[in-house]
Amino acid sequence: MGYDDKLYHNVKWSLGVEREVIDGFLARSKLGYYRLKAIVECLIESAELKADTAEIGVASGLTSRIISTLNSGSTHWACDTFQGLADVSEIDGPHLRNGMLKWRLDETMIELNGIESIHVIKGYFPDSATDKMKDSLYKLVHIDVDTYKSTLAAWEFFKDRMVTGGAIVFDDVLSPRCLGAMKAWAEIGAWSKHKVTTYPPQAVVYF
Repeated sequence: MGYDDKLYHNVKWSLGVEREVIDGFLARSKLGYYRLKAIVECLIESAELKADTAEIGVASGLTSRIISTLNSGSTHWACDTFQGLADVSEIDGPHLRNGMLKWRLDETMIELNGIESIHVIKGYFPDSATDKMKDSLYKLVHIDVDTYKSTLAAWEFFKDRMVTGGAIVFDDVLSPRCLGAMKAWAEIGAWSKHKVTTYPPQAVVYF
């Protein structure tokens, strides 16, 4: 897969990050080039906005590390149960089960250790959201939760806390392995009010 020279130029021009940094992230990220590219492009577009970033469904912490590195010094909220999926039901289909995709907090903190701008929140979101998180506005949110209930809950929490020019990036809402997330995406109907782009299994909503 060839890398996008325009993307690197834009990252360097907008965020001051060298190509080698992005190459390093691409080499390690499990998201794959195009899904990570969408997140990076959203960070470029929102670079001048004064607002926080967040990721719901942190796993190893690498994507939160990428976002925090490229978010122009904004506070980043990294939220996960650190117990794996917690609300799988029949609506989510046969491919998911509670406890899947589990990363322990201590494992994730190896990736995030030393990054002062990251606040790691353990627990079921949005019940776990702190008062400061509730009072914040956001320019980029990455939702990677896989299930019906969590996808809807994350959208409901963030949709009225996004600043103009910000974006929510949904992972797996166009994946047949995540039937609940697909159903939630259809019910959200974001395209009726917002600009939306899709890079299956990912979708981006612009505010």
